[in-house]
Amino acid sequence: MELIERYLHAIRPWLPLGAPRDEILRELSEDIRSEVDERRGGRAEIAETEMVAILKARGHPMAVAARFASGEALIGPRFYPIFRLVVKIAMGYVLLPILAVICVFTVFLSAHPFTAGVETLLSSVQTAFMFLGVIVTVFVALERYAKTSDLAVEWDPRRLPRVPRERDAAEKLRWNAAGILIGNVVLAIIFASFGRGYPLLIPIIYDATMGGALPGPETTAMFDSIWRMVVALALVNVAAAAIMIARRDLARPCTLAVASANAILGAIILAAVSPHWGSVLEAGAIAHGVQAVKAAGASMDAHQLGVLLGPALDGVGAIFLLAWGLGCLGSAIAEAWRFSRL
Repeated sequence: MELIERYLHAIRPWLPLGAPRDEILRELSEDIRSEVDERRGGRAEIAETEMVAILKARGHPMAVAARFASGEALIGPRFYPIFRLVVKIAMGYVLLPILAVICVFTVFLSAHPFTAGVETLLSSVQTAFMFLGVIVTVFVALERYAKTSDLAVEWDPRRLPRVPRERDAAEKLRWNAAGILIGNVVLAIIFASFGRGYPLLIPIIYDATMGGALPGPETTAMFDSIWRMVVALALVNVAAAAIMIARRDLARPCTLAVASANAILGAIILAAVSPHWGSVLEAGAIAHGVQAVKAAGASMDAHQLGVLLGPALDGVGAIFLLAWGLGCLGSAIAEAWRFSRL
């Protein structure tokens, strides 16, 4: 009977939005089990090959789900589940985050943030509708001209994914939440302590930062512009993760909160890097710094060495922040995907 559970689990995501999914799946389950009982007769168990034949006769999970769509539609039940998935991935997880980052960049870099923000928002809406229009056009063409026989695919019920157990899913969610909690606590402590200058109270820190000359001016400016928001958003993630660990039933809103916080953090970091990008990533910046150190010789002290190397290492800091910002956006997309699966 495990194949039946896997079959029903594969049907669920393709059912139309708003449909009574539990009721539909319960009726399908009863219908399939009745057929199995009839086929079994007096035997204790039905052969796996017979079970496979029964499920194959009922059709691919996507095709079965499509039968529950009703009424005339521009995109019919054959393609609507795939259309919905493509729109979710292409627009929700790819296009909209990119447009959001572009809007943030434009607002931060413009001399007239409000006007630039409105113009960019309107342009983004136009782009999103054009993108959606292309997707709709493709699926309308498929609906009108694709033959059902051309879409037939070989499938085997035995290859359907296994139904995750509730206990395993809860354990996986708990470990993910614990990772978010620990990581963001560490992040908040580090940024808050450096933002307040507490590490400077450590006696050996003066020599470690080459007489206070490191980090360089550009890295310092970028850090000063983001550390408060980093701490605030890290604490949002800490609170959301703690709630997820304590209350499994609140996992969806907490996951959405984590995704939003990561997306905002990524946009803020990228916006902080962008004004300094051209000035700190000159190809010969590090080479020039090394040459200056060699020219100065052994007579320089730690502070002078830091002054020479600080601007050169700003490029490394910018690259690190750029990678971190992109990583935050990637994490936001991953959490948004997890939210859609809960």
